[in-house]
Amino acid sequence: MHWLQTLDTGLFHFINRSLSNRFFDWLMPILSGNAVMQWFVLAVFIGFVAALFFGNKRARLCALTMAFALLLGNALVVNVIKHALERPRPCIALTDVIERVGCTTSGSMPSAHAANWFCAAMVAFLFYRRSLWFMLTMALAVSFSRVYNGAHYPSDVLAGAILGAGYGAAGVIGLQAAWNWMGRKWFPNWYAQLPSLLNPPAEKSQIENQKSEIEWLRLGAILIFVMLVGRWIYLASGAIELSQDEAYQWVWSKHLALSY
Repeated sequence: MHWLQTLDTGLFHFINRSLSNRFFDWLMPILSGNAVMQWFVLAVFIGFVAALFFGNKRARLCALTMAFALLLGNALVVNVIKHALERPRPCIALTDVIERVGCTTSGSMPSAHAANWFCAAMVAFLFYRRSLWFMLTMALAVSFSRVYNGAHYPSDVLAGAILGAGYGAAGVIGLQAAWNWMGRKWFPNWYAQLPSLLNPPAEKSQIENQKSEIEWLRLGAILIFVMLVGRWIYLASGAIELSQDEAYQWVWSKHLALSY
């Protein structure tokens, strides 16, 4: 294990210091900077809404599947592993790091940027094969920028890429398997016109207008249950911290007085 850590650190120094140049010093912080990422998230959200309201069936299914895989994968896989390993970032563990985007105290393994980008690239590839040229290029560039900027070791990025691509593909396969089981049983009319999520029919089916009210009621019940479980997971993740008023009330509850 020691030689792996030595190799990881040596490769990090090569990318972070030896490859330094003016062009990368300008470009790499842009690819992984927080301000630019906020605009990117906004652009993704706009694209998601546009796909839902103006896209065809394939675009809508791709947008929904990508959102499902990114949200669950980032919360249940990346964050859990980060807290379990608690590997310090190179900007904290090493003294000769060139920091180009600042340093945070969150875990280093795996890289969330790499995981999210490779997850999105995998989902997009499964729906649109030609998207690989753009999505994979962006995923590799952003992952490289995380090492160049001093935020992650190369192994962090590699682990994030493998995990992201893995749970991206697993999300698509899992949703298709769930749809095969639930669709035949609870949504027979909808399943008849959409048996495959990856290859929806281009033309309208004759059954498309035969949407029964019971299927909409079942869909509403499933959405309510999924939102409830998601809320439980979010509360259990510890992402919500006590506010100042809640902290005061917690302290007061430990020292009861009549005036309270």
